[in-house]
Amino acid sequence: MEKYRDGNKRSRESHTLGEDEFGKNGFLVDAWGGDRIFIVVDRDGDGLIELEATAFTDLKNALIREYDSQVVEDAGDKLKFIHEKVGIYILNDGGDSQNVFSWNIEKYLEE
Repeated sequence: MEKYRDGNKRSRESHTLGEDEFGKNGFLVDAWGGDRIFIVVDRDGDGLIELEATAFTDLKNALIREYDSQVVEDAGDKLKFIHEKVGIYILNDGGDSQNVFSWNIEKYLEE
Protein backbone atom coordinates (compact mmCIF):
# COMPACT_ATOMS: atom_id res chain seq x y z
CA MET A 1 0.00 0.00 0.00
CA GLU A 2 1.20 3.44 -0.86
CA LYS A 3 0.14 6.60 0.93
CA TYR A 4 -0.16 9.94 -0.79
CA ARG A 5 -1.88 13.26 -0.21
CA ASP A 6 -4.36 14.88 -2.55
CA GLY A 7 -4.91 18.62 -3.04
CA ASN A 8 -7.11 18.75 0.06
CA LYS A 9 -4.27 17.42 2.25
CA ARG A 10 -6.19 14.28 3.14
CA SER A 11 -4.17 11.10 3.38
CA ARG A 12 -5.13 8.40 0.87
CA GLU A 13 -4.01 4.83 0.50
CA SER A 14 -3.62 2.98 -2.75
CA HIS A 15 -2.93 -0.62 -3.66
CA THR A 16 -1.23 -1.74 -6.85
CA LEU A 17 -2.87 -4.88 -8.21
CA GLY A 18 -0.77 -7.68 -9.66
CA GLU A 19 -1.61 -9.80 -12.69
CA ASP A 20 -2.45 -12.77 -10.45
CA GLU A 21 -5.36 -10.81 -8.95
CA PHE A 22 -7.25 -10.84 -12.26
CA GLY A 23 -9.13 -13.75 -13.81
CA LYS A 24 -8.99 -15.04 -17.36
CA ASN A 25 -11.54 -12.43 -18.50
CA GLY A 26 -9.51 -9.55 -17.07
CA PHE A 27 -11.76 -8.89 -14.06
CA LEU A 28 -10.57 -8.68 -10.46
CA VAL A 29 -11.16 -12.06 -8.76
CA ASP A 30 -10.98 -13.48 -5.26
CA ALA A 31 -8.81 -16.47 -4.30
CA TRP A 32 -11.50 -18.88 -5.57
CA GLY A 33 -11.98 -17.12 -8.92
CA GLY A 34 -15.17 -15.27 -7.92
CA ASP A 35 -15.55 -11.93 -9.65
CA ARG A 36 -18.61 -10.54 -7.83
CA ILE A 37 -16.46 -8.06 -5.92
CA PHE A 38 -18.09 -4.79 -4.91
CA ILE A 39 -16.62 -1.60 -3.49
CA VAL A 40 -18.86 1.05 -1.93
CA VAL A 41 -17.72 4.43 -0.62
CA ASP A 42 -19.11 6.99 1.82
CA ARG A 43 -19.32 9.92 -0.61
CA ASP A 44 -20.56 12.60 1.79
CA GLY A 45 -18.30 11.81 4.75
CA ASP A 46 -21.11 11.10 7.24
CA GLY A 47 -19.76 7.64 8.13
CA LEU A 48 -22.65 5.82 6.43
CA ILE A 49 -22.91 4.12 3.08
CA GLU A 50 -26.44 3.59 1.81
CA LEU A 51 -26.70 0.69 -0.62
CA GLU A 52 -28.71 1.25 -3.78
CA ALA A 53 -31.84 -0.90 -4.21
CA THR A 54 -30.24 -3.46 -6.54
CA ALA A 55 -27.13 -3.85 -4.39
CA PHE A 56 -29.33 -4.20 -1.28
CA THR A 57 -31.43 -6.94 -2.92
CA ASP A 58 -28.33 -8.80 -4.15
CA LEU A 59 -26.79 -8.59 -0.66
CA LYS A 60 -29.91 -9.99 1.01
CA ASN A 61 -30.21 -12.81 -1.55
CA ALA A 62 -26.57 -13.79 -1.00
CA LEU A 63 -26.96 -13.70 2.79
CA ILE A 64 -29.98 -16.02 2.61
CA ARG A 65 -27.60 -18.72 1.31
CA GLU A 66 -25.71 -18.59 4.63
CA TYR A 67 -28.27 -17.40 7.19
CA ASP A 68 -31.89 -18.13 7.97
CA SER A 69 -34.06 -16.17 5.54
CA GLN A 70 -36.23 -14.79 8.35
CA VAL A 71 -33.15 -13.46 10.18
CA VAL A 72 -32.05 -11.70 6.98
CA GLU A 73 -35.53 -10.28 6.36
CA ASP A 74 -35.79 -9.11 9.98
CA ALA A 75 -32.49 -7.25 9.59
CA GLY A 76 -34.24 -5.29 6.83
CA ASP A 77 -33.15 -1.67 6.68
CA LYS A 78 -30.19 -2.23 9.01
CA LEU A 79 -28.45 -4.01 6.13
CA LYS A 80 -29.09 -1.07 3.81
CA PHE A 81 -26.68 1.20 5.73
CA ILE A 82 -23.03 0.30 6.25
CA HIS A 83 -21.27 2.19 9.05
CA GLU A 84 -17.92 2.51 7.27
CA LYS A 85 -16.05 4.93 5.03
CA VAL A 86 -15.33 2.18 2.49
CA GLY A 87 -16.88 -1.26 2.20
CA ILE A 88 -15.62 -4.12 0.09
CA TYR A 89 -17.63 -7.28 -0.28
CA ILE A 90 -17.74 -10.45 -2.36
CA LEU A 91 -21.06 -12.18 -2.92
CA ASN A 92 -21.45 -15.92 -3.36
CA ASP A 93 -22.04 -16.70 -7.00
CA GLY A 94 -23.31 -20.22 -6.38
CA GLY A 95 -19.83 -21.72 -6.79
CA ASP A 96 -17.10 -22.31 -4.24
CA SER A 97 -16.82 -18.65 -3.24
CA GLN A 98 -18.26 -17.49 0.06
CA ASN A 99 -19.80 -14.19 1.03
CA VAL A 100 -16.99 -12.02 2.41
CA PHE A 101 -17.34 -8.56 3.94
CA SER A 102 -14.79 -5.98 5.05
CA TRP A 103 -17.12 -5.14 7.95
CA ASN A 104 -18.79 -7.33 10.56
CA ILE A 105 -22.02 -8.26 8.75
CA GLU A 106 -23.16 -10.47 11.64
CA LYS A 107 -23.74 -7.46 13.92
CA TYR A 108 -26.44 -6.34 11.46
CA LEU A 109 -28.16 -9.73 11.72
CA GLU A 110 -28.38 -9.78 15.50
CA GLU A 111 -31.73 -9.06 17.10
